[in-house]
Amino acid sequence: MSYKPKKRPKPPQPKPMGSKTTERSGIPRRVWELLLAIATLVGLPAFVLTVLPRVSVSAPSAPLDPNNILSVSFDISNSGYIPLDDVSAKLGAGHIGAPGEPGIHSRLKPNGVPYFDVYFPIIQNQHHHLGLDERFTINPESQLGGYIRNADIAVIVSYQLWFVPWHTEKPFRFIAQPDGQGKVYWRSWPVDEPAPER
Repeated sequence: MSYKPKKRPKPPQPKPMGSKTTERSGIPRRVWELLLAIATLVGLPAFVLTVLPRVSVSAPSAPLDPNNILSVSFDISNSGYIPLDDVSAKLGAGHIGAPGEPGIHSRLKPNGVPYFDVYFPIIQNQHHHLGLDERFTINPESQLGGYIRNADIAVIVSYQLWFVPWHTEKPFRFIAQPDGQGKVYWRSWPVDEPAPER
């Protein structure tokens, strides 16, 4: 009588690449493809709207009149790759005043950063069209008279792209700070960080 060995069971075979479900999540492959397509459709315009339009605001590099630091000009320019329509600017006050005076103050966030919600439109500089490398100049003193010795401000620029039906606003914050020699300069400052002690 001959002995026949028992056959071993075959190990489970991996699912072919064209299977309709994934092993880990059990989500159909068509759903994954649909989600990927939606993410691409949403992400591409968001990328275009965030990266390609590049508006910038530059402060003067010369020292300021310490008695009237707003008697200067700021340049607003298009440094991106897309023309900007209906470009306008307004001044947002975090703090504007002189020592010993009440001045103008914005509401503060819990970390002490202003909301810059006290606005002064720069009336003579509204509704510009900026092509590539084009710019225009604003003068905040035209809206605020008197002698101003300290300030924490935001130049808030709004613009529209020709292929979208809404405006985008972007704040650019500046503070007036003395250097080691006592000369006062405008300095760019992050919008969400507390300003140094005045």
